[in-house]
Amino acid sequence: MVQVQFLDPTITTYLTLNVCDSLETGIDTLILSYDNTVICDSLITITQRILAPSWYIDTTLYICEGDSIEIGGEWYTATDEVESTLLSSLGCDSILYIDLQVISPPQFVSYIDTLVAAGSNLTLQAPFLTGYNYLWEPPDGLSCNTCPDPKILAEEDKSITLYFSDSQGCFSHIVNYDIKVYAEEIAIPNVFTPNGDGVNDRFGIVIVKGPTSSVTIHHFSVFNRWGNEVFSSRDVDNTWDGLINGEPCPMDNYAWILDVEYGNGKREVLRGHVTLVR
Repeated sequence: MVQVQFLDPTITTYLTLNVCDSLETGIDTLILSYDNTVICDSLITITQRILAPSWYIDTTLYICEGDSIEIGGEWYTATDEVESTLLSSLGCDSILYIDLQVISPPQFVSYIDTLVAAGSNLTLQAPFLTGYNYLWEPPDGLSCNTCPDPKILAEEDKSITLYFSDSQGCFSHIVNYDIKVYAEEIAIPNVFTPNGDGVNDRFGIVIVKGPTSSVTIHHFSVFNRWGNEVFSSRDVDNTWDGLINGEPCPMDNYAWILDVEYGNGKREVLRGHVTLVR
């Protein structure tokens, strides 16, 4: 007599495999079987998960000049482009592209002396640097005290200090601004004597206060009593010697007109008369 015994598969096993792949992701299921010693199959069901890298990251890192930083087991001290990888919890890579920037101390003067005409709108110009913080003290009269280029109305002598530093805390600087304000005043004589004695021989504009360079002459003309122009100039240093076409002009009253602009931006037209005496 033959005795028959029916056997179940020895065992069924479920496995999950994680595979890193940068090009294709997804889930595949495979069923494998093999014969055991009593002929019946053992079944193995494998679920394969194909994983992409966790992330691609572009970032910028800053270090101060003289410092160093460790990235991926290597030390860096200079500006560089670095590629590094990190393992995720599933064993796949995260890829980092790092733009490493070294912050060097900028070179600046510590004192700035500014001469400006009274009533001028002055712009205090600091070095404009991306990522820097600015603080002007005292803030009185400034259009802003945390920007790189505040404006101020120059009415009196003033000292202002600029404190600025980079946002990474690497460096800080102090610049002192000393503002000197000068008054402007011109005068035009009402008589001159072009007789060659070296005294009051020429007629023109006299700068009473302020530097000569601060005054701009747009037009200065002298006319005789018949309205003929006998002299003209656009230079404050170019004055009339009492001649026309190389010949002495007669003693008489002459009219003049002046279009002048001052260092503070004020512009005006003045008129008057001068007496030529020989």
